[in-house]
Amino acid sequence: MSSQPIPAGEIRRHPSYDPNGYLFEWNGEIHRAIHPARREAMLALWRSGLVEELVERDLFPHTELTTLTTDDSDLVFRHARVPVVTHPDEWSFEMLKDAALTTLEVNRVARRHGYQTLDAHGFNILFRHGHPLFIDLGSFVPVYRDFNCKRPGWRPYGEFLRSFDAPLRMWSAGDAFLARHALHGDQLPLTGYWRWRHRVARALPVAWLARFEFLLTRYRALNSVPLAEFRRIASVSERRARLAERIIAFSRHWGLPFSAVDLEALQRRTAAIRPPRADSAWGDYHREARPDARQAHIIELVRRHRPRTVLDMAGNAGFFSRAIADATDVDHVICADYDSNAIDHLYRALREDDDSRVDPVLLNFSMSIGDRRFQAAEQRLASDMVLALALTHHLLLTQKLTIDFILQRLKRFTRKLLVIEFMPLGLYSSRFERIPEVPDWYRLDWFREAFSRYFETIEETRLARNRVLFVGRRND
Repeated sequence: MSSQPIPAGEIRRHPSYDPNGYLFEWNGEIHRAIHPARREAMLALWRSGLVEELVERDLFPHTELTTLTTDDSDLVFRHARVPVVTHPDEWSFEMLKDAALTTLEVNRVARRHGYQTLDAHGFNILFRHGHPLFIDLGSFVPVYRDFNCKRPGWRPYGEFLRSFDAPLRMWSAGDAFLARHALHGDQLPLTGYWRWRHRVARALPVAWLARFEFLLTRYRALNSVPLAEFRRIASVSERRARLAERIIAFSRHWGLPFSAVDLEALQRRTAAIRPPRADSAWGDYHREARPDARQAHIIELVRRHRPRTVLDMAGNAGFFSRAIADATDVDHVICADYDSNAIDHLYRALREDDDSRVDPVLLNFSMSIGDRRFQAAEQRLASDMVLALALTHHLLLTQKLTIDFILQRLKRFTRKLLVIEFMPLGLYSSRFERIPEVPDWYRLDWFREAFSRYFETIEETRLARNRVLFVGRRND
């Protein structure tokens, strides 16, 4: 078949650490160009049947080999787009656990085809409407059996422990803050995890633990790499080169005892990690029920304005997000909330719904800590329509945020329309006997004037005693 060159000016490259090639967008689709030096290796991977099996088992996005070419590559793959990109620190406990299990399952399948992944971190997993997918084609490398071992090791064993196992166990023990902050930036050192978990480890010198971590993780990876690479890495000094030759000679007679990594056992261990005790800040705030009149009005707004994507900010357990997806023809609804238990509740429901178009994300509206190598949440989660329902009174009166901070941040998430509620009675709830006092400045006309600075008001409707709905279009 004849090739189809893509003009260089039409290619939009994605940042990539893949030594095999690079990702780019063209005609609204995701492609992967392979460097000429890696062409035969990637074709061998493609012909092995591994990618086909992963796609069939819904562990990898649909992928096809194209006839496209670029200025620097004559081998280009096309991947199905995963519409919403979330990062590990934006996942709930159950999402992180399923990402870990998916990473292990992908490697179990890959091992049968003679491959393993080079990486085992969360940034190689994306969730498509609540379903985890491994997305890095360039991560697959052959498993080598050069060390006379009956069972192979696993090259990213240490990275899996740092990226998944240790954070999950910390989270399970109740330290969600520490666990989630270990999921972005530098990986959590096992030395720090061991000292957190075991009293004995705290009594040992950190240098000893760091050395043990280095030797353990490298040893477990050793019998899956080629001898040539092992010798190259050891060639940095004569002492290491001599040690490498002794290890090779020993392995010819005895193999490498205790170096094998049992992926099935690791899966069972990971699956057995129990979630932390559920203690949602909002209880059954969005219990399963039929949409009420207020929610029906907002669903009608979605139908009328026909956004392709919706972001339900502070969507709790996703009842209303799912109702919007079911009642309209939107491409997807992102349900964002900072309550991990609420997002877990939504995620468990999505696992049972193959037709869902809802994507959960754990997001603190007031503060986001991200990895600067990647796009910020405002770019990745930006949607045609953003819903901020029953939210501003908490941000203004409890968290003491300014109205300008709130509206500016919402605007960064909004491509076209913002649907937002103002609560004239502030923190009032039907459970209260009295209406709480509100500051003098907290008035409807004050909110209306602030809203007009950032959005062109196209609707203002009082839906209830304590709910005034504003619909605005970005004014730039």
